[in-house]
Amino acid sequence: MIVLQANRLYLNKYFHAENATERVFKVMAEQVKVVDESVVLEKIKPLKYIDAITSAVIINCLKNNLSIITGGPGTGKTTIVVRVLALLIDQFYHEHQALPKIEILAPTGKASARVKESIIREKSDWLDDLNGFALNVIQAIPETAQTVHKFLSINPNTGRTRFKQGQTANIDILIVDEASMLDVLLFEKLLTSLEPNTRLIFLGDPYQLESVEAGNVLAQIVAASQKPQNQWLAACCNQLTISHRFNDQSGIGQLAKAVNAGDVEGAFSVLESEDYNDVHWFKARDQVIFEAIKGYQDYKDAVKTAKNLPQLHTETIKQLFSTFESWQVFSPFRSSLIGVNWLNQEIEKGLKLGEPETNYFGKPIIIKSNDHALQLNNGDIGICLSKDGSTVCFPAIDQAGQLSYRHIKTRILPEHELVFAMTVHKSQGSEYQSCMLFVPEPNENQKNLLKREIFYTALTRAKQQFFLMASEREIKTMVKTPTTRMSGLFEVDSSH
Repeated sequence: MIVLQANRLYLNKYFHAENATERVFKVMAEQVKVVDESVVLEKIKPLKYIDAITSAVIINCLKNNLSIITGGPGTGKTTIVVRVLALLIDQFYHEHQALPKIEILAPTGKASARVKESIIREKSDWLDDLNGFALNVIQAIPETAQTVHKFLSINPNTGRTRFKQGQTANIDILIVDEASMLDVLLFEKLLTSLEPNTRLIFLGDPYQLESVEAGNVLAQIVAASQKPQNQWLAACCNQLTISHRFNDQSGIGQLAKAVNAGDVEGAFSVLESEDYNDVHWFKARDQVIFEAIKGYQDYKDAVKTAKNLPQLHTETIKQLFSTFESWQVFSPFRSSLIGVNWLNQEIEKGLKLGEPETNYFGKPIIIKSNDHALQLNNGDIGICLSKDGSTVCFPAIDQAGQLSYRHIKTRILPEHELVFAMTVHKSQGSEYQSCMLFVPEPNENQKNLLKREIFYTALTRAKQQFFLMASEREIKTMVKTPTTRMSGLFEVDSSH
């Protein structure tokens, strides 16, 4: 069925998903709590990373059942949400003499693993110095996370969740990370599975790539919150703008600002400046394989050293993964003449770690589909660390919350591929010390991928160094062209 509404033509399911999302948002936004701000401020004052901005966000999240915290990399979203969780647990315990039921979700397996690691790190740091908080409160902060699909138990054939009509999830607090990756249908399924009094906190970066499926929900929420008629929504939104990772001397930070603003002149000013030592622009794209291989040189050396050891200890494996994750190559295109597939083949040939098409020691792979039995998710990266190629090693978190590793037989792995290079879409939810974005000249079918969000997402995966191989024309196109999706959600345009 097709629905015509306000000059917009919808498929019936998207029309109802938008309506349901907006309706549930409004109901949840009405659930406002009274908070003694002076008591909260006194309680959080001794904690790390507390200032006027973070204090205001924390108090706002305590007041509102529905909260949206947005910001770029390094703005402190996870740190703040861990503080909020502790305060909510403390409050719930005093009111009910019991601990709340908490779930932490993300759109993909990779993103859920990353938020889990971040929360465990924050929690562990806090346990070293409680700063006046009760031990049982901090211990109650969850150390597990799962995908939204797994939480909802979505049937891949029918699209239905485990919650029949009228049923809702039995949880008190729900945290959803990387919310920019959620499409409108998934958003609606998640919201309608919750009771109106559930504490719901979304975290995300609205400037990142939008969801693969229909909708650009997080960006629309942020845009709608700035409209005078949506003050109810503005009250739920908290924007973090100060990056603790990229200061004013950071070329990555300044370039990200220019790209987000659609400022072509500002972007080229950063790219051409000699004042920044963390941004490198190569106008000649014929050096891409040379630079890619150079970036993997430390990894190649580490693999050769490890291969000669009689036994691989955990610390050696940890160092191998750390070295591999210090560098990555991205492209917007997968299967063009010189897209990701070509990059992987050429980098593999140049590194000479083993024969192509074989499972050699040091070969990195990325999982392409979820396998719940093996506890592997789409986007998980493993490295073949057996000399006979019989197993692939994957990072894991053990029951004590510590980093560990597991070896899975190669023959039972779900669909996977080589990952010396990946698409920008696959990079979401990841971070690297250094990375390179390679943008070859697109064909007619690929021009629509040259978007501002592609540039921004690739750029902000880098923590220390960003390398760009693209012509002036492709750079201009990306900076000037935001993603636009037609939608009536909150009655705003979905372009950034």
